[in-house]
Amino acid sequence: MEVSGEKEGKRWLARDALNMILWAGKYEPENCLLYYAHRGVPGDYLSLGVTEITKMSQIFFHTADSTIPYHRILLIVCGDTIIWKKSGVDISFIDR
Repeated sequence: MEVSGEKEGKRWLARDALNMILWAGKYEPENCLLYYAHRGVPGDYLSLGVTEITKMSQIFFHTADSTIPYHRILLIVCGDTIIWKKSGVDISFIDR
């Protein structure tokens, strides 16, 4: 799986990656998935399509059903490319 670059040599934030996907036109948002920590479900994570995001604020992103803080995002993938991965997170548990 290919890993996308970083922002000007610095570690970028999940919010930066989402903004890039949604507004820069480099990736097709409908082909992108976001995995986030959610305690109490099998594996303690859930996924959603980036196009399910209805609003982005400073600390949270919103879907029709939820408000989720950015710090819960574990991984953002577009096709076979990892756009963003939380530092120190082992993503081998994700069944793709």
